[in-house]
Formats: sequence, structure tokens, C-alpha cells
Amino acid sequence: MEDAVSIRKDSQVQTVEQEIPNITSKAVALKIDSELKSKHANDLLVACKKMFNIAEDRRKFFVKPLQDHVKTINDEFKKLTTPLKEVEGVLKEKLLSYVRVMQETSRKAQEAKQDITKGFLDTPTAIIEKPKVTIDSGLGKSYTKKVWRWEIVNFDEIEREYLILDEKKINGLVRAHTKNVHGVISNDLVIKGIKVFQEDELAVRI
Repeated sequence: MEDAVSIRKDSQVQTVEQEIPNITSKAVALKIDSELKSKHANDLLVACKKMFNIAEDRRKFFVKPLQDHVKTINDEFKKLTTPLKEVEGVLKEKLLSYVRVMQETSRKAQEAKQDITKGFLDTPTAIIEKPKVTIDSGLGKSYTKKVWRWEIVNFDEIEREYLILDEKKINGLVRAHTKNVHGVISNDLVIKGIKVFQEDELAVRI
């Protein structure tokens, strides 16, 4: 709450806050039907851009010390906990190796029982699932659990709905293939399924 109050008391923030209704009302009421009105619209765009820039600068001013503080805290705790994560991984892998041996021993014992009873019981052989294992040392428990995971076996067979376009890469390619030869701008980028084209966009310069 104190942060919000101090932000509202900032003179530049107050300037932006006071200008917003003025710019908004003029923009809504403006009908662009002449060169003069287009210049008025451009002035409003410039004013809007100026106010946005001021607000963004003040946001960074208030946020930066907090971000720096959070980064320092995160870095210190990462240094503290990284060795613990590494040890945890080593111990888990060792315990899982032990559990796999125990599960395999149990599976072979059950298979042996099935082989003995197979001739006496007219029933299909049951599928033997690996039993869950719990290790209780008195201080706490570690236990196995079934977790579903996935991996790619054939990328070409994956349906399109599960794929995401790399927009950053495509935008970089569009920029890289844009050429300006004697004032003639062209782009020779060819990507199957993608159309590269130009369109007008307003940019405001202050």
C-alpha cells in the first residue's frame, strides 16, 4: 500500500495521470477528414508516446531496486541449494538402482510361482506389475510412484496441433533476407506454408 502511495505522489506519474483523460477525450472525439486533422491525430499520438515513455521510465525506476534485491536473494539461495540438489540426484539414483534390483527379484519369484501352478490351473498367465516400494528409515519415507513421461520417436509423424512455430527464428530470417538495393526493398525468404509480405505500420518518433 505504501508503494502505491509513493508512486502516486511521484510528480512525473501525476503528470501522466492528469494527461491521460485529456488525450483520451480528444482521440475519441477526433474525426480525421483533412490534412490538418491528420496532423492533430499525429500530435495526439506523439503525446501518447511521450506519456507512455515517462510512465515506463518511472516504472523501471521503482521496479529496478526490487528486481535487483530479488535477484540477489535468488542467487544466494541458488548457491546454497545447488549442492543439495546434486546430492539429492545422486541418492535418488542409487536408491532407484536398489529398488530396480528388488523389483526384478520379486518379479522372478512371482514368475516361478506361476510356472509351478500353470499346469494345475486353467487360467491365463497374469501380467506381473512392478510393485511399489517404500523405504522407511524412521526419519522419513521414500517411495516409488508411477509417472507417465513421453519422448519423440518420429518427429515427422507428430500432428501439427502439437507443434509451435518458432516466431523469433522466422522474424530473424525475415530481417536477414530483407534487402535494399538502390532504394528498392525486397525479401527473398522462402519457407513452405509461410507468406512473406509487407504492410504499413505507424511508428511514432519523438
